[in-house]
Amino acid sequence: MKIDRKSLLYRLLIPVFLILLAISTALIISINTIANHIIEEFVQHAIDSHVSETMRIIELAQADLTTARLLDIPPVVEAKKKLVLEAISLNWQRRDVSGAISDESDSIILSTLPSSIIKDVPFSRASGHLYLDFGKGELYGEIVNYPAWKWKIFVGTKTLAHNKVRREVYYLIPTIVLGLLLMLTAFIIILRRNLQRPVQSLVSALGTVQDLPRTGISELDRIGTAMNETMGKLKVRTDELASELEERKKAEEALRAEKNKSEAIIAAMGDGVSIQDLNFQILYQNDVHKSFVGSHIGEYCYRAYESSDAVCEGCPVALTFIDGMVHRVQRVVQLPGGTRYFEVTTSPLRDASGAIVAGIEVVRDVTLQRHNEDQLRQAQKMEGIGQLAGGIAHDFNNILTAIIGYASLLELKLKGDEQLKPFVSYILESSERASGLTKSLLAFSRKQPVEMKPLNLNELACGFRNIMSRLIGEDIEFELKCSVEDLVVEADKGQLEQVLMNLATNARDAMPDGGKISISTEQVVIDGEMGELPKGSYAVVVFSDNGSGIEQKVQEHIFEPFFTTKETGKGTGLGLAVVYGIIKNHGGAIHLYSEPGQGTTFRIYLPVSETAAAKNGGLPAEAVPHGTETILLVEDNADTRRVTKMLLEEFGYTVLEAVDGEDAIAVFRDKQDRIDLILSDLIMPKKNGKDACQEMAKIRPGVKTILMSGYTADILTQKGSLDPGMHFISKPLSPSTLLNKVREVLTF
Repeated sequence: MKIDRKSLLYRLLIPVFLILLAISTALIISINTIANHIIEEFVQHAIDSHVSETMRIIELAQADLTTARLLDIPPVVEAKKKLVLEAISLNWQRRDVSGAISDESDSIILSTLPSSIIKDVPFSRASGHLYLDFGKGELYGEIVNYPAWKWKIFVGTKTLAHNKVRREVYYLIPTIVLGLLLMLTAFIIILRRNLQRPVQSLVSALGTVQDLPRTGISELDRIGTAMNETMGKLKVRTDELASELEERKKAEEALRAEKNKSEAIIAAMGDGVSIQDLNFQILYQNDVHKSFVGSHIGEYCYRAYESSDAVCEGCPVALTFIDGMVHRVQRVVQLPGGTRYFEVTTSPLRDASGAIVAGIEVVRDVTLQRHNEDQLRQAQKMEGIGQLAGGIAHDFNNILTAIIGYASLLELKLKGDEQLKPFVSYILESSERASGLTKSLLAFSRKQPVEMKPLNLNELACGFRNIMSRLIGEDIEFELKCSVEDLVVEADKGQLEQVLMNLATNARDAMPDGGKISISTEQVVIDGEMGELPKGSYAVVVFSDNGSGIEQKVQEHIFEPFFTTKETGKGTGLGLAVVYGIIKNHGGAIHLYSEPGQGTTFRIYLPVSETAAAKNGGLPAEAVPHGTETILLVEDNADTRRVTKMLLEEFGYTVLEAVDGEDAIAVFRDKQDRIDLILSDLIMPKKNGKDACQEMAKIRPGVKTILMSGYTADILTQKGSLDPGMHFISKPLSPSTLLNKVREVLTF
């Protein structure tokens, strides 16, 4: 064999051999003793390492086993334990570990020890280290407990016998000391000469992160070469790892940004979002969803939302799991804050293979939308009622015009017949009440023009007695107390009657078992400001009942539009809102006083008028002005046209008739020089009154015109406003109103 003279072995062989020859016996014993200690430390370290590795394997599986136990799946728990035992067995075999594991009944469930050794392992001990004879050597091990699984684990390793070596220690101490001193001296000399300098050069090169230089010693040179190659590869790998780490950081930042973006989008939607697994367990809720129903992550949806033990019938999530389609349903949920309406949309969440793994539920609160839709439907219904009332009013007012006209003419003819004249007065009074009823109905739908006239509230209240008898039942007592002085206000009679009708209807509903309604009038003087009422004299109508009363929280909203405490379909929520609006339009105020179980009182304040009250009915015949002019009467209703003509002719006028706008133009063309006034209905077939009058004004500019109509104000507005010079009167026509208006226009 060729010997390398530059090798470390060659340089140290002769000096070491001479030294070892002199002290070989002492050195062997010393080395043996030291080796025993090293073996013990190494074995202890090895045991600790094996124990740590074994416990690490168990701990890694602990999280999965905890989840399986929480889900109560015993097969999964047992299977996982078997996998853990297999992993430990493979680890022990690879590391040549001698060990065993027993369960809570001290039964061996895993062992790499011979059966003759296993019986000597004291598993009954709680923990600790022990030695066991193992062939010609010893088995050194440690027992540890794992309380979570009730396992006792023994981990050991085989060692040399120590006892014989230890007996010689006491005899070799002097020799060991002398030998060590000699060896130390010799090695110092040798190492300083043959190793110190080369090693220093290597250390210096390592400190500068440069390639290691050649020392002339083969072993060190080979080590240096290997280290240089390793350092080069390490540098390349370090650069690669740095690049991979940078890319990973970028990917994590991108993923984090995408996650934040997704969460921001979900939050900005304003809808509640939740995710449920195939077992209907809630996996995720965003903040909006939690605000709707609270936080229920980890719970089953049917228990959390519906307090049910099974999946709800018609559940959209269940339908999505069945067919994989998007489903949308409406849910009504009773929450502490009241009834809420939710629109629930569900869609499937699929994995990479396309299989459904969960369901996404998007919940939108549509309570306000439902409320608005209900209000819109109610408003449309009321609009339809108003339009129907407006259409009926036209025909009804024409009929009333005929009745009032004929009755007025009959009253004139029966001037000296005191026996029959009262019956005619009754007809006129009934006609006036019918006219007022029409105005009251139209006031409810806000279609009737407001006619502010001096009105005695005492007469209004007394006249309301007959209406009350029809509104309330026989089991409700009605009491009326009027002030001794007249209470005259500027008001629309029909609208004030509507106020009393609405209050009476509400009072009746508050007394299903009967009760008492009281109406009284009085005059008060307010010296200082009282709420929205300034100083002044006011007529007060006090409307009281002894019904169920109104709670304080309801009183705060009682005059709001569409607010009602009645069941769906039994209340519009418009009655008291209309009352409030009418009183405010009259410059007054309405105050409410009520307690649950004590009844309700409304006090209506209206400013007292200084003018005299208007008189009912027509003027006495002798007070109505006569005339001799010629009037063109344009009216499509035969009864109205006939009675109006008779009335005008009775007071001296000459009347030419026309049945519609085109007929009126033809008559006017033929007899325009004779005609002093055109009295025309506004709404007629073929050509309306306004257009006909405008065309006749082109034929003869300056001709005087009066338009009349029984339609409501909104329909008249649709037909256009009146031109200058055109006067207007409403049907039904009272004889005095018609004759005075005709005389006024002709004289002006």
